[in-house]
Amino acid sequence: MKLPKLQIDPGRVSRAEHDILHGGALTPVGQVFAFHLAPLLEAAGATSPDDLNLHELLVQISIEGLWQMRTKHTVLVGYIPGSEAVPVVRLYLMSRRELPFGNFTAAVSKCPGYMESGRDFIRGNRTVPLAYWEYPCSAYALWSASPQGVPFLDSELTGFESGGSRYWMIHREFEFFSPDA
Repeated sequence: MKLPKLQIDPGRVSRAEHDILHGGALTPVGQVFAFHLAPLLEAAGATSPDDLNLHELLVQISIEGLWQMRTKHTVLVGYIPGSEAVPVVRLYLMSRRELPFGNFTAAVSKCPGYMESGRDFIRGNRTVPLAYWEYPCSAYALWSASPQGVPFLDSELTGFESGGSRYWMIHREFEFFSPDA
């Protein structure tokens, strides 16, 4: 059974501020979690920042963090891939409201390569959405459609256990839309 595309309204999950270091443009802000790239690639069994195994590991971390956080606000989690020049993966949470990050931080800080977290601008030439949370208990693992088909259909990643709790993921294709369009 193929579920319809999940419609994500960017206005519900992002807040922007003037980025004076980059021309004063309005730029989304969120809570950013930095990871060294090499330990993440090793933990995922991945060979590059674009490897699907890395995406699956980050989805798993994100879903666990969202379930632990259990916020009443809509949240989008994504990441900015690392590169040879900048070997850091930046996992980010965006929401229109202030979020309680303590439980999310506790979940993601167990991951290999975790360095630090803090509020920052979400900038970069590539951002990859990972998960979408809607209160009270819907956490969706996000996957972009590709010409080769939907990658999660072949994935064995349906759920995982952590800290004695079992987490299940609902995999969805998604698209962003504007209610004004």
